[in-house]
Amino acid sequence: MNHPRAFLRPLFLLAGICVLYSPLTFPQAQNPPSQPNQAAQIAEQPFQISFFVPIDPNSTNVLIQIVNGQVNQGRKKFIILLSSQGGDVLSGLAAYNYLHGLDGLGIDITTYNLGQVDSAANLIFCAGKHRYALPDTRFLIHSSFNAVPPGTPLNSSFLEGQLQQVKNMNQLSLEVIEATIGKQSKEIEAAIEGQNIFDPQQALQLGLIQEIKHDFVTPGAAIADIAPPPSAPTTGAMISAGPTSSSK
Repeated sequence: MNHPRAFLRPLFLLAGICVLYSPLTFPQAQNPPSQPNQAAQIAEQPFQISFFVPIDPNSTNVLIQIVNGQVNQGRKKFIILLSSQGGDVLSGLAAYNYLHGLDGLGIDITTYNLGQVDSAANLIFCAGKHRYALPDTRFLIHSSFNAVPPGTPLNSSFLEGQLQQVKNMNQLSLEVIEATIGKQSKEIEAAIEGQNIFDPQQALQLGLIQEIKHDFVTPGAAIADIAPPPSAPTTGAMISAGPTSSSK
């Protein structure tokens, strides 16, 4: 008569074989190897934005949306190519505050002057941790002004209010530029109270830029352009850091 447990031996042997080969039979799930590499690639690849439009709520909103979208994808490096006649100071300040604030998140921003950085465009330019200019470029800094629609009643209270707004915009612009160059500057203060044009060499001496470069091309950078809006007449009063093409 067979031992009552003899029939269990083949079962134990089979179970041992299954355990021995289970890694081959039932492989463990693994993360796709491309995901970490892709995230690292996005973080290291610069994102270049061409900003060749006036400073207004629409253009700065598009700029902020582009940068914000890329930051949410893990982008760490941005290059903003600037050539702008300036425009709305408040829009320029909003863009500056947003871009400058990204430095605390480890976001690296570089700005280039590719032609003209006029008026409120200086505010966006100052958002760059690294700031460069090509040789044949200029920086125009001057007082803000209010464009008043024809027929607006000009009593003393209205005029005083307008003056206070201009003084406030001038002070805010001065604070941004002086914070960027790291010192108080009689030249910048005088320019904001009146008007002055700085060439790249003068901008370098002031600390507005860190280097005059002859090339702005970044190989391998992802690229986006901010398109100019459709032509349309502007209406209403607007605080501006510089003359528009119609007022030059």
